[in-house]
Amino acid sequence: MKPSTLLLGLILPFLPLSSYAATEAVQQQEPTPSPVQDEDTIFTWDGKPLPGEQTSSFTLKITDGDSDNAERQEDALQWVRLRLSFDSGLQGNIAVQPEGRDGLRILLRRDAAGKADSYMAALLDSPLIALLRVHPDNDALLADRDAQGKPLTIPEGYRVMNHIVTDENDNQHIRPLVVETPEHAEKSGLLITNEHMAEAHSDYQRRRSVNVTLNEDGGQIMQRLTQPMEKGRARLAIVCMGRVVSAPVVQDVLYKEVSIYGIDTINEANRLVRLIRLGNIRFTPEPGK
Repeated sequence: MKPSTLLLGLILPFLPLSSYAATEAVQQQEPTPSPVQDEDTIFTWDGKPLPGEQTSSFTLKITDGDSDNAERQEDALQWVRLRLSFDSGLQGNIAVQPEGRDGLRILLRRDAAGKADSYMAALLDSPLIALLRVHPDNDALLADRDAQGKPLTIPEGYRVMNHIVTDENDNQHIRPLVVETPEHAEKSGLLITNEHMAEAHSDYQRRRSVNVTLNEDGGQIMQRLTQPMEKGRARLAIVCMGRVVSAPVVQDVLYKEVSIYGIDTINEANRLVRLIRLGNIRFTPEPGK
């Protein structure tokens, strides 16, 4: 998507792309739900049979929302499938099925049965969405490269991530960004995740924006985060499971109400809203079988 603007209504012109040669960009696709097809066969998130014999499982109970709400359980299924789609190490070892009306049953392969705790942590511990600083010297850091095209110096607490953007002619380009790591942001007390996002909705038809409401803690962090930033130039990366899905420019000091302008299509706007809402699902793990 084109660079979008955080807060205020003026959409900045398309930023020139770096010539940095990135090689590991992957197009993002949201997994398509696929129901379990046979009671005697365990299927993974993408509808393929789970390799090996299933011998153990654990349950994730949805702890918020209406326990009779089938839509909420489907959102929870999508939440797990989305996490699996970003983690190849989990895809072949875990399957997911609805459990009652307010839970999910996570099934493990026989040779993965002893790793239930680590798999549970992988599903639950990392944030689905994070707002992270793009380094203010992003362009200069990426311009200083070695013979192989790799940046010579990346500051501690930052890493290079790829952001796929679309120009005015609908051509896709890879724009590398030097983005703060979640660990570094957390140590600085400036990490905003889906846990701080109370609500999100699209206002695409009228203003081509996504409006996000943060809780009190999130608003205070956002204020501290954006206060020292150079307005009209500094950027925040919206990172979903390790991939940049948007990198808006900060136009003002922000607090609890945040608007992201300049989104290309209504599908992009709705996708971002859904990612934020999925990130608000909470689970209580229950002992395995």
